Amino acid sequence: MQDHLLDNLRDQQSETAKSLVERARRLAQLNQALSNALQVEVSVCRFEQGRLVIQVNDGSVATRLRYRALNMLSQLSAVLGDDVIRVDIKVGPHPTWLRRVDGQLTLTRPKPLPPKAMSRETGDLLLSQSALLRDPGLSQAFKALSAHAFVTDDLA
Repeated sequence: MQDHLLDNLRDQQSETAKSLVERARRLAQLNQALSNALQVEVSVCRFEQGRLVIQVNDGSVATRLRYRALNMLSQLSAVLGDDVIRVDIKVGPHPTWLRRVDGQLTLTRPKPLPPKAMSRETGDLLLSQSALLRDPGLSQAFKALSAHAFVTDDLA
């Protein structure tokens, strides 16, 4: 199937470009196959010498996959067609955060959510726990945090 002009070129640079295009196709196939097998959207960063590095967009998903990593080795080996002896899971930006501005990719993260209000009960709990701590720095930090509690009772 010819889907690019590179297929018609024969010089050394064209062969290199064809090789890169073929690797990109293979990575796309691996991304799809692994996403289907793991039931989570993943991106394959690299796979060499039995070490698979994948990226997910969410830290909680990465943690779940890390806990499952040893149990997934045979499943991943079957999908990749080669022995996987180690899996590294990275967390990366969500693809929709990448924007092209003036010809360059920039990372535009959404605005963070405002902090949740702390109830009076939580402040009291922090203050009481600060008295039980042996570390003076940590005890002082708990006291400082407790001072941020709201006095209103309608906050939970």
